[in-house]
This record gives sequence, structure tokens and C-alpha cells, in this order.
Amino acid sequence: MRFPLAGNEGVKTALEQVLCSGRIPHAIIIEGEQGSGKSTLAQYIIASCLCESKDVPCGKCNNCHLAQVGTHPDVFYIAPEEKKKNIGVDQIRKMREQVYIRPQMSNRKVFNIDFADTLSSQSQNTILKVLEEPPGDVVFILQVNSRASLLPTVLSRCVTYTLTEPSLEVAADYIAELKDISVSEAKQLLRENGLQIGNVISRMDKKKKNKNNTYGMATEYFQCADFGSMYDLLTITLPLEKERVATEEFLSHLSYILLCDIKEKAQKGESVKKNTQRYDCVKEARTLSQGNINLPLLFSKLAADFKL
Repeated sequence: MRFPLAGNEGVKTALEQVLCSGRIPHAIIIEGEQGSGKSTLAQYIIASCLCESKDVPCGKCNNCHLAQVGTHPDVFYIAPEEKKKNIGVDQIRKMREQVYIRPQMSNRKVFNIDFADTLSSQSQNTILKVLEEPPGDVVFILQVNSRASLLPTVLSRCVTYTLTEPSLEVAADYIAELKDISVSEAKQLLRENGLQIGNVISRMDKKKKNKNNTYGMATEYFQCADFGSMYDLLTITLPLEKERVATEEFLSHLSYILLCDIKEKAQKGESVKKNTQRYDCVKEARTLSQGNINLPLLFSKLAADFKL
């Protein structure tokens, strides 16, 4: 499993030395701006701590798999609770109790503290004792935008890896290889996302997820047709406006959903006029989509037809 970040050769070299020695620090700070790859690096270190293979992290063993999907019983994630801005001292006290319980599956337990910048002085002092005298089978990871938010006593007990922004060329090459796109396209995406690799990858993954859920989009479109606005319908199809294959899938699913509804209403003796007209509109849209029609225009026409 290769080092997961572009650039940051100093961090890469330091981590490789640590992993080869097998002496992973008991407390690690990952410092970097939003989108710099802190969470990605944290997951890499977590897998390294738990991996069953000789060459860690292998990315293939059961521990690596569970760590990657976020379900490993020996990994604990701490972040501000819903609707709260800070990690509460009660969360840290609860974590401190869990520290002394033996791991269930692996040789180590990992506590990944995200947004550790939000730890109050009281919370940091609460965690300080276990940082000073940690059990040998526990690793702490603290993710921060800036280590300046942490107390000197906490900093002195941690190893810090600071992530820096790679050059545009390095970042573009990394994304192009990772996502199988052209370097020029990767550069454009980076410019649109403030040169943050993490933001680019996150948005590409979200877009891919939306594209792959064309049946869910068709279901939402059908449900929105009667009560939503034309704008609502256009919002649903927005991720498809440059995706002809996904558009065809969406229209095919929408046709099927309409046919099922027409059949069900006919059996109940209810009117099928409106959805029969909509089915004809979708049929026309499917024909148009196979040509060179502009997809935003196609979806605008479909939404207007649905709202007539």
C-alpha cells in the first residue's frame, strides 16, 4: 500500500523509517490546512498500526480492510458532537477510560482525534496523563490545522507530521494517475478547488457516487414531479449534465418507474393521463439524448414538460 499523499517527501521518508523499525510513536500530531490530506494520512497510519502483514500497511489483510471501511473495533474516532463546536471534556474522560481496555482484534488500539484544535485547555490537561504514561498498545492521532492551538505539554509528548501543499504540477500528476484523467483536467479541477487535493478527490468521489445512483435519482425525480418546482427537478439532474451514459440510465429508470405507476393506477381505476404524458416526454428525451443535444437543454425541456 503506497504512501497516499502527493509531495510531502519529508513526511513520507520519516514515516517509512518509523514503519520499517516497527516503533510507531504513541502520540502523533498531523498538522495541515483543510484539504491537505490529514484524514487520508491518519487512515494510512491507522492501517499501519493494525496491519497483520510484515510489510505494513498491506491494504489486504482483515485488519487493513476493517480500518479502511471504518469498522475496526480497535479504532476509536473522536470529534465534536453534533451541533457542538468543541470536543467536550466528557468525551475525553470517556476516551481515557477506554484507553486501558485491551485491544479486541489487533495488537494495538488507535484513538483518532479529529479537530483536535477544538480541545479546550481542560480537555488537553485531561488527556495529558495518558500521553505521559500511555499503555504500550495504544496510539493517539491528533489532527489539527495548526499545532499552535495545543499546549506545550501536549506538543512535547507527540511526534508532529506537518503536511505542506505540493506544487500544481505534482498535485496534478498525482490526481491524474489516481483518477485516470488527463493532467490538464486535473490542473483545472485543482484551480477550481483552491489547489486542495483532498477537496478535488472528495468532490470527484461524490460526483461518481451521484452518477452511480441513477435509479435513486430517477425515484427522487418522480417523487418531486408533483410537489417540487422546476428548479428542484433541475437540481436533481445537475450531476448528469456532462454524463451521457448516466443520463441514458436515468431516463431508462424513470421510464420504468412511470410505467409501474401507470399500471398501478390503472388497476385502481385512477387517472393515468398525467404520467402517460410524462412517459411520452421521457421517451422523447431518450431519443434526443442519443443525438448531439446539449444535456442541460435536454433536462430543462424535460423539467418544463413534467411541470406542464
